[in-house]
Amino acid sequence: MKRLFAIIDLIIGIWLCICPWLLGYSGTLANWDDCAVGLVIVAFSLYVLFLKADSPTPNWPFLTNSVLGAWLIISGIFVFGQISVANQWNDIILGILVAFFSLFATQIMEGKKTFIYTKDGGILLEMSNMVYKDGNIIMKGKNFGTMPAVMHLRPVEMWNGLGLVPLNIIAKLPGMLIVGWRQSKEISKVGEKSK
Repeated sequence: MKRLFAIIDLIIGIWLCICPWLLGYSGTLANWDDCAVGLVIVAFSLYVLFLKADSPTPNWPFLTNSVLGAWLIISGIFVFGQISVANQWNDIILGILVAFFSLFATQIMEGKKTFIYTKDGGILLEMSNMVYKDGNIIMKGKNFGTMPAVMHLRPVEMWNGLGLVPLNIIAKLPGMLIVGWRQSKEISKVGEKSK
């Protein structure tokens, strides 16, 4: 999932490198600022994208990109915004996007397992890996805590599964995700303290 945000940052970084010529403020100090910031964003995004697929993605490239996004906002409003309106809005909008996506990427937990429990609290299903391949989502894990399982979710099952989700669950989903995020962070902090 973090790789998706690295791709978004990469596209924004490339745009920052070429936009001064397309938006008409080349040859200015803002041009060099946007190009320099864009190149650094591209470099950190490529670093994340070229990591091995099974290795956890570090947060520092995203944290650095979020600082660069904040700089774009500041430079668009206070520093180089007077050069052109196109430069001002370009930097503000891209700065907000880079900062948001990069900070969001730092909150994604990689390498965590997900469990589905029985009513008694026993593990019914453990999912440890999910990939997209040949038009299907393939999930790897264990059934009943011990039996290895590879599950294939085809597009038709995804579509039919959406029909099973009632509106009240959809309405509660954002709150559940926030609670889950907090609990995951707390579990991670406890795990780090015990090391």
